[in-house]
Amino acid sequence: MSRRLLAVLLTLFLLLSVSFAQTANFKDVPSNHWAASAVKYLTDLGIISGIRPDTFGGDLYVTRYQVAVLLYKLIQALQAGKIALPTADVEELKDLVSQLQDELNLIGANVEDLVSALQDLDTRVSDLESAVQEKVSVEDVEAMIQESLSDVVSRLDDVESRISDLESAVQEKVSVQDVEAMIQEAVLSIEKVEVTPEQIEAVVGDKLEEAVSEKVEEKIGDLESRVSDLEGFVTDLDSRLADVETALVDKPSLDEVQAMIEEKIAEISVPDVEELTGRVSDLEDRVSAVETRLDDFDFAISDLMGTIDEVNANLVDLSDKVEEVLALKDKLDEIIKMVEAIPGIEVPAELEDIESFVTDLDAKVSDLAVAMEDLNTLASDLQSQIDDINARVDELMASLDNINSSIDALSTSVDDLYVLNDGVSTRLDEAINRLSDLESKVADLENKGVKPFTLTLT
Repeated sequence: MSRRLLAVLLTLFLLLSVSFAQTANFKDVPSNHWAASAVKYLTDLGIISGIRPDTFGGDLYVTRYQVAVLLYKLIQALQAGKIALPTADVEELKDLVSQLQDELNLIGANVEDLVSALQDLDTRVSDLESAVQEKVSVEDVEAMIQESLSDVVSRLDDVESRISDLESAVQEKVSVQDVEAMIQEAVLSIEKVEVTPEQIEAVVGDKLEEAVSEKVEEKIGDLESRVSDLEGFVTDLDSRLADVETALVDKPSLDEVQAMIEEKIAEISVPDVEELTGRVSDLEDRVSAVETRLDDFDFAISDLMGTIDEVNANLVDLSDKVEEVLALKDKLDEIIKMVEAIPGIEVPAELEDIESFVTDLDAKVSDLAVAMEDLNTLASDLQSQIDDINARVDELMASLDNINSSIDALSTSVDDLYVLNDGVSTRLDEAINRLSDLESKVADLENKGVKPFTLTLT
């Protein structure tokens, strides 16, 4: 039987109920009338009433307004529980609602697990961001290394400058060999005087002796002055060499500089970067798992929405058929009126069964429409929650991408720091070689000390 026919039968039942009101009080509905029980039943429910207190008016036609009122009263009676639905249909509907509720509860539990996992992921990402921010920046370490290296180079340059000054001063002074040569020349000059004292005394007497004495004294005075200057230079040289030795003692040792560099590098260790990278990789795996679960939820929601659309389409088709039933009901009502107008012909009793069936069908359609409306609302809310979760996952993925960029930058900086350390080691080796050269020069200068000499006059 089509749904439209069912709607017609439902309307027929309601129309027939109009002629069933207050049998005991309606003078035109005797107790032996074929519709007396129906009129009494519907009158007691308050669904129908007579045109007057004592007249039912069963021969009158029913307008669409009256049909609307009768349907309205019937639905109210069903909702108020005055009319019970068949037990089998009620149980079937309850089972359907229970199954749907179980599925919705399962989806809700999965969503709660997903929200919890996302919250845990958000916490771990925050911890990772804090850990990255607390790390010593590579620029700070590089600045400290450059500062220490610049200090070492500056002090080495100062030592080289002072050594160069000493070498220049030594070159400007008279060497010890020159002094010895001059003394030897003076002695030879004196020895070349071959005359005897008696000859000198005989020739020039006291004047020659006086002249010779003055000449010798002049030579000796000049030599003493030059020796005094040389001794002062040697003293100054010793003082400047002492300053150089003090500077060399005060400078930090190469081992100390190397230890300081290694200490700075240790503050940003590769294991820390590897640990951060591992944690980020773990977070990415968990986010991937969450995305997989979201895809599963999207598929389930899509399937559910498809089912809901199919049911909605069926409801639309059902409504169309109910309208057809209502139209047929009008025609059937006219036929019944015509049958009742013929003497000796009664309306078949099967119409009561048809009316009951139409009533049950209308109740089921109403309940199903309400249930589908609730299901549509729930599905819409669930889809909204899924969209919100997807948005949060997208935000978390963006945060993870930023953290990965920071980790990559940190790893690159650490690699640059190791390259810088290699460069520092090379420069330290060069500094060691320069210090060795300077120490050799200082040793050469020390070996050029003033040799002692004596001058004897006879």
